[in-house]
Amino acid sequence: MARPIPTPTRPAVAAPVRIASKPIIAVKVENTTMAYPRVGHGSADVVYVEPVEGGLTRLLAIFVSRKPSTVGPIRSAREVDATLLAAYGPKVPLVFSGASRYTHKILSKGTQHNIYAEASMKGFARAKGRVLPHNLMGALPTLLARSGKPVIPKDPGLHFGAALPGGKSARTFSASWAACRITATWSAKAKGYTLTTDGRREIDALTKKSVVPRTVIVQHVVTKNSRNRDVLGNPTPIETVTGSGKATFFRDGKVWRGTWTRRNAASPTVYRVGSKEFLLAPGQVWIMLLPTSAPLTVR
Repeated sequence: MARPIPTPTRPAVAAPVRIASKPIIAVKVENTTMAYPRVGHGSADVVYVEPVEGGLTRLLAIFVSRKPSTVGPIRSAREVDATLLAAYGPKVPLVFSGASRYTHKILSKGTQHNIYAEASMKGFARAKGRVLPHNLMGALPTLLARSGKPVIPKDPGLHFGAALPGGKSARTFSASWAACRITATWSAKAKGYTLTTDGRREIDALTKKSVVPRTVIVQHVVTKNSRNRDVLGNPTPIETVTGSGKATFFRDGKVWRGTWTRRNAASPTVYRVGSKEFLLAPGQVWIMLLPTSAPLTVR
């Protein structure tokens, strides 16, 4: 009697991994040359790059799996922070120093838990050797304790797993805002992207090591001016991070072009290439909110 021919089986595909189920805390970090070198952001799980007044940028560093002792320099929040953090769930601690009356009003309506130096200096301190206002540091364990009951993030739409097939070779790329330029270069040795901001290598002063994200997402966003102005009269830009738009993905020395979609502020952001979800390389992720009119150079 002939033996039945076995039915071939497909190899098992690992399910995408989500962001860690540990307490979350978000910190606003200055991203100008006066803040160099920044402290602690190399340990962040996710770093958002946000356009601010005068064509500059600011970082929103989100810490989940690792908590450095110190983070900074800490600066003021923007209204887009409330929308970004809503994807991680309610009561996410947001650490910052300063915000206009207009921005405070917007932030007070958000779901995040605001922790700012003007309310209490507990957990904040001025660093010696740095100039005001670029010298405010935060003791993350103290600030996390100050936030009250630990908050475990919900899924913001960031999933980690094997790279999609295809992609084009892209060793270096640069994203440019009016007064800021970030260049990323793939390093096979580091298995990630070494960064320079306005020509300076991005390092973490706490570890003395380069900041090396494994994945970089350039999220192309519509940007408009709010009613708020800074002390010089520059309008505050507002980035539209709900709805949909184009996205450019970088991992493993390759580039993919796709889309981002987010139904509303409480929803996760879905990143796709065609009909397939774009999965991230395990490790740090940078998400650059780049105005649709701003240049992205890929080489």
